[in-house]
Amino acid sequence: MMAASSGSTSCNGREREYASVTRRSVRVSPRCRRPWSDPGLAGWHAAALQGFQYTIAMTQPQRPPATMPGDISPGGHPPPSEPEPPSAGAPDPTRQPAAEPERAPVGSSQPPAAVRPLDTALLERAAAELGLGDALTPPVVAQLERFAAEMLRWNERVNLTRITGPGEIAILHVVDSLVCLRGVGDAGIPGRPLSCIDVGAGAGLPGIALQLARPTWRVTLVEAVGKKAAFLSHVTAVLDLDTCTVLHARAEDVARQAAHRAAYDVAVARAVAALPVLAEYLLPLVRVGGRMLALKGDRIEDELAALTPALSLLGGRLTDVVPYRLPGIEHPRHLVVVDKVAPTPEVFPRRAGEPARAPLTAAWRPPPGRAHAPRRARPSRHGGRSETAKRNRRGD
Repeated sequence: MMAASSGSTSCNGREREYASVTRRSVRVSPRCRRPWSDPGLAGWHAAALQGFQYTIAMTQPQRPPATMPGDISPGGHPPPSEPEPPSAGAPDPTRQPAAEPERAPVGSSQPPAAVRPLDTALLERAAAELGLGDALTPPVVAQLERFAAEMLRWNERVNLTRITGPGEIAILHVVDSLVCLRGVGDAGIPGRPLSCIDVGAGAGLPGIALQLARPTWRVTLVEAVGKKAAFLSHVTAVLDLDTCTVLHARAEDVARQAAHRAAYDVAVARAVAALPVLAEYLLPLVRVGGRMLALKGDRIEDELAALTPALSLLGGRLTDVVPYRLPGIEHPRHLVVVDKVAPTPEVFPRRAGEPARAPLTAAWRPPPGRAHAPRRARPSRHGGRSETAKRNRRGD
C-alpha cells in the first residue's frame, strides 16, 4: 500500500477510523490535524490562566509521598502511623468525659434543671420584689413549670408566644400576670369563690397563672382562635384545673349570652386591644360592683384620655392606674383598674369586630331603630298574624 502524497492535508477513511477507535494508544498523524488558527483574545486569556495556575502549583511546597506499608524510615524504624478517626459509635479517647446532667430525684415531677423551661429562682425573686411572693408556694411553682413546658411544646406547632426563654417566661409571662392580684381588692362577694374571666387568653395568660395562684377561684378563658383554644383545653386538663373553663368564642358573642353577661366579679385582659375597646369587651361581662383589670405598657396617656367617654357609655369608672416595673425591664408598665358602677346598656357590646373598627367616643349614638327595638313581625303564610306579632301584641 502506497503512502499518501506529502502535499495532502487529509487522511484516508481507514486511517481516520483507526485513529478514532484507538486514540489512547495511537498517535494521530500530524497530517490529520487541523491547520493553525488565531484563538482570539478569549483563547489567549485562557492559555495565560492555565500557565499561571501551573506556575503557582509548581512553586507550592510539595507534600512528602505517602508511606506505603513496609516502608522504613531513615532511622531504621517504621514510620509512626497516624491515629485513625474514631468511628461514629466509638468513643474518642482524647476527649474528656462530659459531666452528666443533673437528674431530678426519683418520683419527682420536676424536670432536670438543665432542661427546665422556667427559671423558678428568678420567678420567686421577682415575685417577692413586687410583693407577690405569697402566691408562689412550691406546688404552685411546680404547676407553673409544667404549664411552661406544655406551652413550649405546643409552641413548636402553634404560634402561641414569641417569649420562649426560661427567664423571659418567668418575668414577662408569669410575674406580669400575677400583678393582677394587686388590683382585685374587694371585687368578690364574701362567702363564694371569686369568678374571673380572661378575654383573649391566647397562651393562657394571665388566666391560668391566676388560677394556679388562687385555686379557689373560678376562671373562664375566652379565646377566638381555634388552635389556641385547643391548647387551653389541653393544658387545663393536664394541670387538672377543674374550676377552669375554656370558651372558643369571641368576646362580643360571649357577652350576649345570659350565662355570662354581668356574671363575673373580675374581667382581665393582657395585650388584646386599646383601653376603649377593652372596656366594651369586658364591662358587659362584669356585674355591678365588679372590676375590670387591664395590663398595659408604658405609654397609655392617649388611651386613658379616650377611655373616659367609653366608660360613661358602658357604666364604668376609672378607679386607679398602678405603675410597676418588672425586674430587668427598662420601661414601666401599668395596671388599669375600672369599677363597674352601673349596668351596661343592652346595645353593648356591638357586633363582632365593630368595637375594634370604631371605638366608642363621646359622639357615639345608637343607630335609630336598633336599640331595644322589638323584632319586626312577619306575616304568616296562612294569612293571619305570625306568632311573633301575637307575642308582641300581648306583651310577652
